[in-house]
Amino acid sequence: MVQRFVSRARTLTARVQPHAVVLVYHRVVSVASDPWGLAVSPEHFSQQLRVLREQATPISMRRLSDELKRGRLTRRTVAVTFDDGYGDNLTGAMPALVEHGIPATIFIPTGIWHEPGGFWWDRLEQLVLHPGQLPEHVDLQFTDMLRTWDVGDMSCYSREAFELARGWRAWTAPENQRQQMYVELWRLLHECSSDERRSILGQLEAISSQEPHQLLSHSTLTEQQLLTMRASGLIEFGAHTVTHPSLARLSRTEQTNEIRSSKRTLEDILNQPVESFAYPFGRMTDYTSDTVALVRDASFTIACANVSGRTSASTDPLQLPRMHVDDWNGAEFAVRLAQWLRG
Repeated sequence: MVQRFVSRARTLTARVQPHAVVLVYHRVVSVASDPWGLAVSPEHFSQQLRVLREQATPISMRRLSDELKRGRLTRRTVAVTFDDGYGDNLTGAMPALVEHGIPATIFIPTGIWHEPGGFWWDRLEQLVLHPGQLPEHVDLQFTDMLRTWDVGDMSCYSREAFELARGWRAWTAPENQRQQMYVELWRLLHECSSDERRSILGQLEAISSQEPHQLLSHSTLTEQQLLTMRASGLIEFGAHTVTHPSLARLSRTEQTNEIRSSKRTLEDILNQPVESFAYPFGRMTDYTSDTVALVRDASFTIACANVSGRTSASTDPLQLPRMHVDDWNGAEFAVRLAQWLRG
């Protein structure tokens, strides 16, 4: 009986233990298609921040790190983060963050500034899921194999077909051959080196009717824009590697270079310590215990994954879970936030 009482008391204590919720965004912009659900419209983002200000206590990642060090969290604490450093973090997110006085941390992959066309998944989306012409049989030569896709009557992807399919999400079943090809190519490119990705995308551009061009709507923040945002006093920047790889697929030496080089580059630009990090892609299969140790060795005090969950005083500060925010209006976001805060 006594043991049962003690066990129940511990359970009740765990339920009321203060916790934090870390939100993860990527983009604040209206887009034509969004297979991975990365974009929140500026209108909805502003509504979400209003809810956040009314229902929670928004704090910076630096303050969250301090609270975790003390083993004490403020109730209803929420931290806002952005992965990848898209340019619309300045044009779409920044005005609302300033209006509502809410701090945010943006995780920057420092090598993407020099990557033609921006992120590989955006280039892939443009070439495969947007209107244009491809051969009926798409042959792409990978380092160790030739892969072929039969897109059949989807070889000519019309504007009408694009409009009908634009709401599709990549974690649901493909509805046509183009979407099937996109999902399979995404998985393959996720495993590739940066050089091999460039080769595959170059081959795809060569057989596509689309003219190779930089996706200006998908551009990343420049060094000067980082300084402009930092001057607001609301924005912190964290490291997100150099080339945004799945770190689990790299050697220990390669991981060390990705982690330390991104930190060093950002510190040189900002002229201040960079203490937070986010694992690219952030799933449990995209980093390892060795990766976490390397992040700790690089003197990061806090790091974020992309697995759902809440942060408590017992959470490993180098593996914080985060809640992905979709393009919800304020009312829907309020429901989700209440659930997350309640547990």
